[in-house]
Order: sequence, then structure tokens, then C-alpha cells
Amino acid sequence: MHQPGHEPHLDGMRGISCAIVVFCHCALWLPPALRDSYRELPSAVPAFILSLWFGLDVFFVLSGFLIGRILLSQLQRGGLSFRAFYVRRFFRVFPVYYLVLTVSVFFFSRREEWAVLYGGVSWQESIARSWANYLYVSNYVYGMQFPNPMSWGWSLCVEEHFYLATPLLLGILFRVAKGSRKWIFLSALALVPLTFRWAMYSRSPDLVPFKWIHPMTHTHADGLILGVLIAYACVFHRERMAAWITRLGSATWILGLACYASVMLWGGLWVPGAFPAVWQFFVVSIGSSLLVLNGIFLDNRVTRFLGARVWVPLARASYGQYLTHLFVVFWALSWWPRGPYSAPAAVASILAYCIVVLAVAATVGALLYLTVERPFLEFGSRLARRHLAREVSPAPGE
Repeated sequence: MHQPGHEPHLDGMRGISCAIVVFCHCALWLPPALRDSYRELPSAVPAFILSLWFGLDVFFVLSGFLIGRILLSQLQRGGLSFRAFYVRRFFRVFPVYYLVLTVSVFFFSRREEWAVLYGGVSWQESIARSWANYLYVSNYVYGMQFPNPMSWGWSLCVEEHFYLATPLLLGILFRVAKGSRKWIFLSALALVPLTFRWAMYSRSPDLVPFKWIHPMTHTHADGLILGVLIAYACVFHRERMAAWITRLGSATWILGLACYASVMLWGGLWVPGAFPAVWQFFVVSIGSSLLVLNGIFLDNRVTRFLGARVWVPLARASYGQYLTHLFVVFWALSWWPRGPYSAPAAVASILAYCIVVLAVAATVGALLYLTVERPFLEFGSRLARRHLAREVSPAPGE
């Protein structure tokens, strides 16, 4: 059996995706917050940065692929250890999330200079509303609406729902379905979020994706499910998939980037229409899936670029960076030089702001990784290995 190892190009995809998420939030907050300073800023600059909103959808595909590969590899060997899986996920996800959430609710929400981030409500109300964040249901309770004690945590809710449901679904699937029925079921499952979006769009053609389609699990899980689907192909049909991608050649990454370009041109989170509301999440997930497969099966310039070691620190720090980057955004806003700027100076200023915020957020993320994430991850891995050892060890007398 092929034992898939580390895929360096996934670090590149993760690091770049995290960077563009930070850049998008910088473009979302800086010009409006300092409107007088950026009156001369060409509208095309923040519009272009904001068109890269799909960084989190790339994360979803990566999570779906990596988690799917772990679970499917276990199933291929004959069994799925639910306990070991959930132990690893618990120690990988919860410690940093709850640390940052608690600091957000009990410290930052009390400070007047951060009031905009919390919808302008008192810290007592932020505490009262934080139950949804602690239970990973804020994406359904609040959507992308304010006040929300950690509005950017919606994607973590989506991923947590995925972690909870996927082992159970795959366990049932492999128990009741045979042969190609597994592939058919996973393919059909990947269309479920698109179907929900179509139903919502049919009822309200003027809706924009940002407020409710964007944050909810059942309308935005395309990437996670497609990630599992390509993991299934790589684990159970690797030779066939390798032959198919080899025949496709450079068209694999070209089509992937074309998917991104189509979303940048015709999509968006704040515009109505059938493509933004129904199709764009699926299209960007297809593009990310193609780039994942390109790196696994092909050695070309895109694979080498994404596999460069320069992306590794960003990839390692990505979780902590995402959790904390909006605090850095607002911290930098408090001292960033005011204008008025000419058009070239405004462009230089916003780009410099993005780079500074990314550098500081990555540093904070790296510190969280070294001091919190990695120790808990190693501890969880040791516990998971003990559970696995008990499950495969012979019973007394055997």
C-alpha cells in the first residue's frame, strides 16, 4: 500500500492563502477607517486585493484532503480509530482557539479602541454573546453580523463541524457501500452545498453571499468535501489518478488558476447574481483541488514554486496567525501614518500596511505555534498513539 508522506506544495498553498486572507482584511479595514487619508487611492487597488477573498476556500480544500487522507488510509487498512482521531483534533484545535477567544472576549472587547471590532457593544454583552463562539455555532447564530465576539471565527466553526461529522460519515459509508458506490456518494455529497445555495438564490435572487451563504457550513462546505473526494482518489485509485493527471499535464495548474481568475472577475462576496451566490465557492474549490493534484503527481514550475521552503514558516504559523491577525490589523490602524496621500503614495501606504500586518501576525502566529500549538499537538499525538496501540494489541490469551 502506498503511504503518502508530506507534500511540500501544500505548505505553499497554505502560506500564500493565509497571506491573502490577511491582505484582504487589511484592504477591508484600512481605507474606510482612514477615509480622508486615502481619498486619492485608486479604487482598483482595494478592489483587486478584495477579489482574493477565497483564501479560506483554499484552506478548506487542504483540510478536507489532509483529514480525508488520514481517515481513508485507516479505512484502507481495515479500521477507523475514532478515539485517536478526535484526541488529535482536540489537542490540535481547541487550546489555541479557546485561548485567543477568551483573550478576545475578556480583554480586547473591554477596550474602547477596539469597539468597532465588536460592534460597539459593551464587554458585558460581548461576554453574554460569546457562548455561540465557545460552542462553535457562531456561524449560524450570528453569520457575519455584528456584534460578534470573534466574527472571523466562522471558518473555524465550519471546519469543526467537518471534523465532527466526517469520521462518522466515512465509517458508515465504508460499512454500507461497496465499490464505486463510495465514489458516487462522495461526488453527490460535494454537490449538496451548491444545491442549498441554489435554493436560497431561487428564493432571493438579490441576496449577496457575504452575510449568510458565506459563513454557514451547509452552504460553504464544497472545499472540504472535494478535499475528501480527491483524498479518496489518491488513496484508493492512485495509479489511475496519476495517469489521468499526467495526461492532463500543465493544463492541471492552468485550469486551477483559471478557476481562481473566473472568481476574481465574476464573483465576489458583496455582489448579487447566480455566479457569486451559487457557483463561485464550487469553482474555487475545483481550482484548489487541481492545484493539490498537480503538486502530488506532477513536477513542474508551479509545484516547485509552491514547494519552496520559504512558505514553511507561514504555513506553520497559519492557524495562530489567522486567529490573531485582526487584532494586529486594529493595532496597526492606531498608529499608521495619516495622509492625505497622493495616489502613488496611497498605493504604497496600503501595500506597506499589508506587509507590516502580515509580518507581525505571522510572528505572533509563530510564537503561538511554538509555545501552545506544537506542545499540545505532540501531547495529543502521543495520546492518540496509545489509543491506537491498545486497539491493535492482542487481547489476553491470544
